[in-house]
Amino acid sequence: MKKLTLGLCLAAAFSTTAMAQVCKPDSITPTHPEGQYLNNGDGTITDVVNGLMWSICSVGQTATGGTCSGVPTNYASWQVALNAAESKKSFAGYDNWRLPNIKELGDLVERSCVGPAINLTYFPSTPSAVYWSNTMDVHNVNPGTEEKPINGLLVDFTDGSEFLTDVNKHRLIRMVRPL
Repeated sequence: MKKLTLGLCLAAAFSTTAMAQVCKPDSITPTHPEGQYLNNGDGTITDVVNGLMWSICSVGQTATGGTCSGVPTNYASWQVALNAAESKKSFAGYDNWRLPNIKELGDLVERSCVGPAINLTYFPSTPSAVYWSNTMDVHNVNPGTEEKPINGLLVDFTDGSEFLTDVNKHRLIRMVRPL
């Protein structure tokens, strides 16, 4: 019985369902204008305003039938996330995919929604979770030394907030490329 209870608790804690999303477009103006995103039909979305192409799914998921199936891959550190992005450069016929910088990642946030704070029409099955950017946390660099930063900046798609330090265990990545 203890194993069943523990299993149910873990499943609830790591659930990636987007059914809890709440949007209030009548009281909070949507962040992205109609037509900003175009679904390319190949697992990618084009952001025509910012000149970027995004993977529809988080790394670890697969785009199938207008949604993302599977469980996103968790990355325990910024360096591990950077290494994973480097190894996933080829997708949908392009070989210049990378982690987004903090500005690009933050621009995906839909301010009129929470739980997750992203447009689920274009980025289905996105969990309310923390995502790594490729932007280093300059607060972890000692001035005057050659010490490398140990963390990157994060966006929490539960509410769209940005973090300088990591306070969550569930850290994911989504790939982007310039047009």
